[in-house]
Amino acid sequence: MDRIAPSARLESKIAELLASGITDADGLTAIGRLGAQLILQRAVDEEVTAFLRRARYERTPEAVGSRNGVRPRRVQTAEGS
Repeated sequence: MDRIAPSARLESKIAELLASGITDADGLTAIGRLGAQLILQRAVDEEVTAFLRRARYERTPEAVGSRNGVRPRRVQTAEGS
């Protein structure tokens, strides 16, 4: 079972790209795309946390519902998917 938060995985990819250096437009595009994904992922995480009234892996009596996994989706932007 993979217990790494999706936003932490994106942050790791961004850190790897920045550590290797951005030398061309493709690298800059990749950083921009990952940054946009990170912003959207954090927004979704915050919305789910507010809806469920608990953080990831937190157990509270006030909690409603559960987090039942993820389903990959592509978001269309002017830069592509």
